[in-house]
Amino acid sequence: MRAAAALARRGLQGRSSIRISRDSAARAGMASYAVPPPPAYVVPVAGDGGLVYPVRRIFCVGRNYTAHVAEMQVMDAKSTGEQPAAAAPPAPPFFFAKHPGGLVACGAEAGRGATAVAFPPVTEDLHHELELVVALGPSLGEGVQDIKAEDALTHVYGYAVGVDLTRRDLQAAAKASRKPWCVSWICQPPPRHRSIPIPGSKSNSKTPSRTHRYSGKDFDGSAPLGAIVPLGALGEEWASGAPPPSLTLRLEVNGERRQKSTVDKMIAPVPQLIAALSRYQKLLPGDLIYTGTPEGVAQLQPGDAVTAYAVAGPDGDEAALPPCAFQLT
Repeated sequence: MRAAAALARRGLQGRSSIRISRDSAARAGMASYAVPPPPAYVVPVAGDGGLVYPVRRIFCVGRNYTAHVAEMQVMDAKSTGEQPAAAAPPAPPFFFAKHPGGLVACGAEAGRGATAVAFPPVTEDLHHELELVVALGPSLGEGVQDIKAEDALTHVYGYAVGVDLTRRDLQAAAKASRKPWCVSWICQPPPRHRSIPIPGSKSNSKTPSRTHRYSGKDFDGSAPLGAIVPLGALGEEWASGAPPPSLTLRLEVNGERRQKSTVDKMIAPVPQLIAALSRYQKLLPGDLIYTGTPEGVAQLQPGDAVTAYAVAGPDGDEAALPPCAFQLT
């Protein structure tokens, strides 16, 4: 009752939500923030002298390349002790999210002024996942929902190369215990799953810890990203707004090739991804979509130098997008 009375005195009772932007609050001369406001997360725009792209949200696509689906089925089978699932037509890809604080703007070449990325805690099996990243543009205004696939490319601002870092051991443990594997913190695991080891915690012993951390995908530094190239700065082969089918993604670790694929092997191409995601919520300027990884995901160690890049064709050497290069520290 006291809380209701206090709200009534302030004229807030009955309001389901109060949304005030930073700018409008400042213009109105309102009270200062209760806690420091979060920083703006930005990525450099290639070749545009100081221009940056502000990141609002990071969406990711799971299992969008057939060969990666197959390798993940093998990994999942190893973690559960079951036989790999029989080959089947690919299921539609799915979406998950990372918080913008996981973003790391990367550039240069690994080992040559590359960005330092802290090796995350609570894992013994960190994996790299190479991805083409779509940056959505100002045509979305205050948000657009239910975008048609044939209209989706009109909302693309540009493209970049990124890496989805994944704590594979935590992801596998979450899958085995039927918990969300993007972010999940379980204070007391159910008895039937207490034997599942969580590397990096006391749960590797016979007596598990009371807190199991299953955040396999979303953590600080989990989304390295190279500079974004606006569509207008790309060649004629990008004129439709879609990446050319022969665009080839590559990833190297300490100079050794780990991943390579052309983007035409995506199960769901960029227009379909944008349209599908927009069915669930409005898409907004500043939204990023990591479009899924090809096969070849593998373990990383502290000190590894990673370079992800895109070239014009399967055998080409000409860079199509700036590299995403970083070193794990």
